[in-house]
Amino acid sequence: MDESGELYGGVIVHRDVTEQRQAEAETANARRLALEAASLRNEFLSNISHELLTPLNAVLGMSQLLLDTTLAMRQREYAETIRSSGELLRDIVEDVLDFSHLSEGRFVLEENQFDPHDTLERAAGWFSGAAQKRGLRLTLVLDEGLPRRVIGDSHRLEQILTNLLSNAVKFTERGEIVMRACASTESAHDISLAFEVSDTGIGIDSDHQYKIFQPFSQVDGSASRKYGGSGLGLAICAELVRLMDGQISVKSALGQGSTFYFTAKMGLPAIATAAADANDGAGGDASQPLMVEDNLVNQKLTETQLMILGFGVDVANDGREALDAIARKDYPIVLMDWQMPKLDGYEATAEIRRRESGSGKHAIVIDDDCAYPDRSNGQ
Repeated sequence: MDESGELYGGVIVHRDVTEQRQAEAETANARRLALEAASLRNEFLSNISHELLTPLNAVLGMSQLLLDTTLAMRQREYAETIRSSGELLRDIVEDVLDFSHLSEGRFVLEENQFDPHDTLERAAGWFSGAAQKRGLRLTLVLDEGLPRRVIGDSHRLEQILTNLLSNAVKFTERGEIVMRACASTESAHDISLAFEVSDTGIGIDSDHQYKIFQPFSQVDGSASRKYGGSGLGLAICAELVRLMDGQISVKSALGQGSTFYFTAKMGLPAIATAAADANDGAGGDASQPLMVEDNLVNQKLTETQLMILGFGVDVANDGREALDAIARKDYPIVLMDWQMPKLDGYEATAEIRRRESGSGKHAIVIDDDCAYPDRSNGQ
C-alpha cells in the first residue's frame, strides 16, 4: 500500500504440493481399502458363523434326543460329552457372530414389553445347577422397587446377565455368587435399571482391569487355556450396555473376587392393560405351525422335536414355497430360517407382513437365528 492507502503491488508465493496431495490420496485409498476389507471380513464371519451354527444346532438337537432315550451309563456319558462340547462351540461361534454385527454398527435392539423379574430369574436358573456342582451358593436379590413391566430387549439383557454369571461361575472355586437388581432413576417415559453380579473368585489385578472390556482379551494368556472362551463376551456386553444407554464397570482385586456393575435404560409402558398381560405367554392356536428350512437334517430334527411336544408341522424348503403355503392356509406360527436359496427368510417375512397389511392377521414369525435382530427390521 502507498502512503495514501492505495494498493500498488503484491507478492505471490508458490509452493509445490504434489507430494502432499499424493500422500493424502494414498492415505484415503488405504483407508477405503481397509474399510472394504473390514466389511468383507465381517460379512465372511457372519456367513461362516451361520454355516457353522446350522450343523451345530443339529448335533446339539440330535444329542438331546439321544439323551432322552434309554442308554447305558457309558453311552450316556459319551452323549453328554458331545452335547456339552457342542454347547461350548456354539457359544464361541455366537460370540464371533455378535461381535461382527456390533463392530459394523448395524446392530439394533428390539423393543418388547417384558418383566425384568422373569429375565433375572431365568438367567439365574441357567446357572443354578452349575453353581451347585461347584459347591457355590447362587443368590438373586431383587429390590422391591424393581418394576414388573418395562419396554426393551429382554433377550439382550439376559445375554449380558448370563455372560456375567457364566464368568462368575467359571472363575470362582469356592464361596458365593450374588446377582442384584434395582431401579436407579425414573422419568415419565423411561427408567434406568441397575444390575450387579459379584463373586468370591480369583479376582482381577488392577493393572489388567482396563482391558477386560476390549475384544479378544483375557486377563492373562493362561486363562484361555484353563477356562476357555473367545475373549469376546465382555466386549459384547460393553457394547450392548452402550446401546441400552447404560454404563458398565468392574471393581475387583486379585484373590478377592469381582463385582461387575451395569445400568440399562428401559422404556415404561403407557398403559399396562390386562390384554397385554394376557398376551405375554399366549401365542394363539399353534396347533399347526409351518417350518421354513432348507437343511434336511434340521428339518428332521425340528419335526421330531415338535412331534414329541404334540405338534404337527408343514415344511417348506425355501421362502417361495413358504409364501405359496401361507397363501393357501393361515398359520399362527412360522419357524423361519433366514439364509436360504431363491428367497431368504427376511424377504419372505417382509412379503408376509405386506400381505397381512390391513387384514387384521399377524402370524408369529420365529427366526431360527434370533441373534440377528438387526437384519429383521422389526418384522
